[in-house]
Amino acid sequence: PGYWATPRELECRGTELVPQTFRCIGGMDVREVWCNTMQYIAFASSGVAALGLAIMCVCFGRSPSREVQSFFNGPQLVEVDEDQEGKFSVI
Repeated sequence: PGYWATPRELECRGTELVPQTFRCIGGMDVREVWCNTMQYIAFASSGVAALGLAIMCVCFGRSPSREVQSFFNGPQLVEVDEDQEGKFSVI
C-alpha cells in the first residue's frame, strides 16, 4: 500500500540474493496518516466515554442493599414500609 522496492525484484543465486540489499520507497501520504490518527482518536474517546458511563452506572446506580428508613421532612414524618411482597418501598 504505497510502498515499492528498489530494485523491483531480487534474484537468488545459490545462497546469495542479488542484489544483497534493497530499500522501500514511499509510504502513506499525509491524508492516510491523518485519517488513521483520527480513527484511533475516535476509538480511544469512545472507549473512555463507555468506561465513564459504566463507572457512573456502578457508582450512582440503585443499590438493592440500601434501605430507606422513615424520615422527617420539616415537621412532617414520612414513613417508609414494604409492600406485600417485600420488593418495593411504599411511602
